[in-house]
Amino acid sequence: MNRPFSSWNALALGSVLLAGGLCLAMPFAGDQAIFTVYVRQRTRGAVLYLDIFEFRQPDIFIFYAVSGRLSG
Repeated sequence: MNRPFSSWNALALGSVLLAGGLCLAMPFAGDQAIFTVYVRQRTRGAVLYLDIFEFRQPDIFIFYAVSGRLSG
């Protein structure tokens, strides 16, 4: 069943885009900032748990590396 695109859909999409657009200028803080710095160092050749030590599992760094490559 295919519903037509209504004005409610446009209003919902517009509000989500507005809310997301307002958050673009917000800087990273806390864990996001640390992970971003660590991933930047890893892409420049640093070795995890040798040059950079973190108690978390390495999958969080893989996630941030992939998301950074996709979205900049």
